[in-house]
Formats: sequence, structure tokens, C-alpha cells
Amino acid sequence: RAGEEERRFRALVSIQGFDCFCPHIPPSRVAGMRRGLRRDPSQTLSAFWRGCGTEPFAPPSALNVERLDEGLGWLMEWDESEAKAKLAFPTFALAARDDAVVPRAMSEVIWGSDNIRWSDTGGHVLPLKHPEWCANNVLDFAHALQP
Repeated sequence: RAGEEERRFRALVSIQGFDCFCPHIPPSRVAGMRRGLRRDPSQTLSAFWRGCGTEPFAPPSALNVERLDEGLGWLMEWDESEAKAKLAFPTFALAARDDAVVPRAMSEVIWGSDNIRWSDTGGHVLPLKHPEWCANNVLDFAHALQP
């Protein structure tokens, strides 16, 4: 698949992303969120959004608890670190220093200090808080790629 990906992609841009959530973040933290989601989905998501740096933006009726729980399970198990390590093209990451979900140390381990452009603020909703900053940095990176 690596040869196939090389033909399809010239680079990878991550915005507050990761290749593996756990073990950087203890699985118990995600498991606690799953328990909270089953007990009181609206309250759990509201607390999560506030922790991300934004106000709740979906009414309780819009929450698909089953899919959210499935996503949290995936978050605990998913590991693409080997696939990322095999990438044969440039990577670039945007991150916020005040991101409580993907903290600075986690981003630096995953992407390497030289591949990250930092925003001082943005929480875990960097594109929401600073859309032009994100777009300009992605465009600068894309324009700097070799044809």
C-alpha cells in the first residue's frame, strides 16, 4: 500500500491530530468518558466541548450515543503509528499550546518539534478559533512542496 499512497498523496497535514491516542493519554480517561456518555450524554459532551475551548454546539436530540461510544472505543484501540512511520512524504502539523485533548508533549512525540506550527491559543478547536491562521499555514506548506 505504501507505493499506492505515494502516488495518491504528496504530503500529510494534521490539524491537532495523532497516530495513536493511547498510550499518550491514559485509557482510563477515555473509559471514564464512555461511562459518562452512557449515564448522561448531554452533560458529558457539554463538559468535553468546554474542555476543548468552546461552548456546546449540538442539542441533546442530535447526539448519537451509540456512534459516540463506538468512536471512543476506536480511540482507545486505534494505532496508526507504524503506518505514519512508513510515510515517504513530508508531514506538517498544526497544534495549539493550550490543547487539553492533544497536549503539547503528545504532539511533539508524534510529529516531531520541527514539523509543528504552534498557535498559542485555540484549545482543541483550532480551526474553529483560528480558521484563517490554519488555512494560511496549510497553504504555505503546500506551496513549499516540491512539484
